[in-house]
Amino acid sequence: MEPIRQLFSPDFMPHGYCYLWDPRIVWLHVISDGLITLSYYCIPVALVYLVRKRRDLPFNWVFWMFGLFILGCGTTHLMEIWTVWHASYLASGVIKAITAAVSVATALALVPLIPKAIALPSPRQVQSLNLQLESQIAERERAYAELSTQKSTVADVRRAEQALRDSQAQISAIVQSAMDAIITWNSEHRIVLFNATAEKMFGCPASEALGQSIERYIPQRFRAAHSDHIRRFAETGVTNRAMGTLGALWGLRANGEEFPIEASISQVAVGGQKLLTVILRDITERQQAEERNARLAAIVDSSDDAIFSKDLSGIITSWNRGAEYLYGYSEAEIVGQPVSMLTTPERKSEVTRFLKEIEQGWRVSRLETVRKRKDGALLNVSLMIAPIRDRQGKVIGASTIAHDITERKRVEEELREKASILDWAQILVRDLNGRIVMWNRGAEKLYGYSKEEAVKELSHQLLQTEFPQPLAQIERELRQNNRWEGELVQRRKDGEKVVVASVWALYRDAKGRPSRILEANTDITERKQAEQALKESLATSESALKELADQKFALDQHAIVAVTDVQGTITYVNDKFCTISQYSKDELIGQNHRILNSGHHSKQFFQQMYHTIASGQVWHGEIKNRARDGSIYWVDATLVPFIGADGKPRQYVAIRADITARKRAEEELAGQAEELSRQTGELIRSRQALEAQTLMLQSVLDSMAEGLVAADEEGKFVIWNPAADKILGRGAADISSRQWTEHYELYRADMVTPFPTDQLPLVRAIRGEASTSEMFVRNPEIEEGTWIEASGGPLKDKQGVVRGGVVAFRDITERKASEREIRRLNDELEQRVSERTAQLQAAKDELEAFTYSVSHDLRAPLRHIAGFCGILMEDCAPHLDSEAKRHLQRIQEGTRRMGILVDELLALARVGRQALAWQPTRLNTLVDDVVTLLKPDTENRQVEWKIADLPQIHCDPTLVRQVFQNLISNALKYSRTRPSAVIEIGHREENGQPTIFVRDNGVGFSMKYADKLFGVFQRLHSAEEFEGTGVGLATVQRIVQKHGGRAWGEAELDQGATFYFTLGPAPGQLKTNGEKQKTPRIYAHQHG
Repeated sequence: MEPIRQLFSPDFMPHGYCYLWDPRIVWLHVISDGLITLSYYCIPVALVYLVRKRRDLPFNWVFWMFGLFILGCGTTHLMEIWTVWHASYLASGVIKAITAAVSVATALALVPLIPKAIALPSPRQVQSLNLQLESQIAERERAYAELSTQKSTVADVRRAEQALRDSQAQISAIVQSAMDAIITWNSEHRIVLFNATAEKMFGCPASEALGQSIERYIPQRFRAAHSDHIRRFAETGVTNRAMGTLGALWGLRANGEEFPIEASISQVAVGGQKLLTVILRDITERQQAEERNARLAAIVDSSDDAIFSKDLSGIITSWNRGAEYLYGYSEAEIVGQPVSMLTTPERKSEVTRFLKEIEQGWRVSRLETVRKRKDGALLNVSLMIAPIRDRQGKVIGASTIAHDITERKRVEEELREKASILDWAQILVRDLNGRIVMWNRGAEKLYGYSKEEAVKELSHQLLQTEFPQPLAQIERELRQNNRWEGELVQRRKDGEKVVVASVWALYRDAKGRPSRILEANTDITERKQAEQALKESLATSESALKELADQKFALDQHAIVAVTDVQGTITYVNDKFCTISQYSKDELIGQNHRILNSGHHSKQFFQQMYHTIASGQVWHGEIKNRARDGSIYWVDATLVPFIGADGKPRQYVAIRADITARKRAEEELAGQAEELSRQTGELIRSRQALEAQTLMLQSVLDSMAEGLVAADEEGKFVIWNPAADKILGRGAADISSRQWTEHYELYRADMVTPFPTDQLPLVRAIRGEASTSEMFVRNPEIEEGTWIEASGGPLKDKQGVVRGGVVAFRDITERKASEREIRRLNDELEQRVSERTAQLQAAKDELEAFTYSVSHDLRAPLRHIAGFCGILMEDCAPHLDSEAKRHLQRIQEGTRRMGILVDELLALARVGRQALAWQPTRLNTLVDDVVTLLKPDTENRQVEWKIADLPQIHCDPTLVRQVFQNLISNALKYSRTRPSAVIEIGHREENGQPTIFVRDNGVGFSMKYADKLFGVFQRLHSAEEFEGTGVGLATVQRIVQKHGGRAWGEAELDQGATFYFTLGPAPGQLKTNGEKQKTPRIYAHQHG
């Protein structure tokens, strides 16, 4: 009971928890699995009914095996229903393992069966053989009647005519059954052969085509070129050309439809007349498949799932846009790199294992694993890996589809328990000692023993098994191959013998040790009895045929006849023999047939022939002989032994017919048949490759998370993947493109206005345009509706002609909700910024007013201090000592400097309070005014001015003049230590905006103090070195900022300094692009 308890262990959660007990999902799975189970259970019943009604079916055991396999599949789906409420995963896994074992056994059993099944004659072939046999018997009866009346000549003629008709029938059957169209015409271009495939291809019966011109089936625009080509082909002497060497050709059906074809043409002379034969193949389906592949390739490239390929060494060879998005690598970065770049170190062996499996032709489906992005982040992906094969079927690489499943649940552990046996299969399980440990109802039905009677018994003793070979040899083969199959004779409980087709499978435990032997037996007793009856029937027929052959030994008029003794020495030849061999009777009699040996046949061929007739049997076959002049001829020979009284052959009669002409025709036909077979094989391989690619691309479409829809140029949907159903809430509808907006309820961003049909991405794609749009969809399954982003593009054929369109779209509902939230937050932020800006502006205005009032109020005390100091110096100077005078001078100097500082502070405050007077201003005029104003500062100095042609801009000229005055005066002040000062004033264009600069070659400054340059009272030099208040650059920055520009400086110690500033556009004015800087004006100014 313990094994049974483990099979139905309640230690796991039922599948219902995985479905969250959602009634829709639960009943969807239960009803689907129930219907599949019912269908699977019905199929074995039908197969059993068929086998029982048609016991003459060959290989009927294979129907039983298929029945078991399908029954197992149905049981696995039944267990899927059970595990929704009961977590019996071990029992479910055991049933799946048994189903797998039966599936493998069925597949392995089919491999040796296929050649046998192919070798079975079809009903048409059997009927044809019966007709031939009836014809031969009738012919032989007529021959017997003719022999009795000594009319051998007429009988021989009829037999030759029948042989010729048979040969012609065989050739005609081959031509009529060919998969390609075969048409033959004469030198007058009149059709003399038009096979069944040609009738189907051109839609015209042969009776109507024969005698017609071949040009009837060639489009009008190609007929002239066809005539020239056929004429040149006939003149070259070339007898055949392979399929496809003529390039792209077109045929014309009876209904006027043109279609693409491939052709192979040959010519032969028959009876002095030249015949041309062409083999045609309709390649319409192949061209459509190629176009479909190109369309699917475009779809793959537009997929958001990662799809890439690699060779067997793991080097990535292709990389779509979805892979770029998922892994972060661009195509240029990853192609040519090993796929191990995408894996973590601990999973590199996983990649190696997959490559080995792919090289063996295996597939990896729905594998969930971990991969690494370019930025090092790990992500969970679901992989589908399939082998890529070349035209010969050889695996040359692998294609991988990776889908991001980061949020998916962990993979459940694989079940590893033993398999249980299907209840109605004729299967028993025994241990390695041969004792039965499992006996099901199928075995009970076959052998009559109950389970209690069979279990623990030695199976071979219980069933009295008769083996086709020693049991030890069978067991050795079983251990080596894990499998043995053959036929056994066993006994039922009632003593009746039964013949079974037995398949033994060796089961190993998890450590690979043999533990059980599974034996599947199929009753083939009735088949063996039918085979025996057939053998007896054939034996009776052969006796009748031998009697008829013995009665024809005297043919000597029309046939080629020779008689030899038992040693093979010729004792008689007729005139026909002498004519065809070109030897006289005297030259032949007494010789051996080796005189005619052409060397074509092997030694074993003649040994088998002589062994057959020496054993008293008739030998029939075709022999290639050599005549006296060295020419070759073929004969259809029948060698009949005459049996003496002692039961042994006493002489042999050889009856031959000349078949040289037929063999030559067969050789030519065989060449064409071989070419036809090769072309057929190529077509099958091409079709299989296309089917494999189609299946792979279809799996890509089904696994995509994005909706994908394609339509032809008429607006008919040709692709509609499951994701499109889910996103739109509707499937593909056979409606006009003008109705798409209304049917699928598509709206603009306002969610009210219907989206214009002519602007839909798919409609534009059909017109040849690429586009991307966002739209709102009223999904009937989602109350809130769905937002989608759709990208469309045209589908083109090899000639670049638009054949339809494809659109890929994805659900962006969450993104749109995020955008609305961002806009709300931005609105709140802008309101808060406006409030804060107003607060700052009020504080700034109060600060400027305070600065102005303080500066203004300081002027009166300073004037009083300066006035009283002056009075003291004038009135009390004689009474003051030198120290007191020095203190008064210091007070006067401090007062003067304080006055200058107050004036500059007032000027700075005025800048903040003063409204700008915008007007067009030439900057060169301002610079000239400032240079003139500062002329006293240049006396007794060597100064070189470089002033460029500056642009005219909109600004407040008074304030900008103050900017130039402060910057230029600083340049003169800080370059006074130079023997020759160089001051440059110019501009440059940056992003279409003029940037003005003032450059000098003075003492410069360190850039680490650059952040202090424009602060009030900030100075980088002492007053003893250079005078100043530290307000000038602050004023420059205030003026520039008031104009909407900015100011900055660059310098190096002792290398000079450059100050830059820009001015924003005037209100209501466009930015003025200044003229390009011309060569600066350079002149020197020197005094003293």
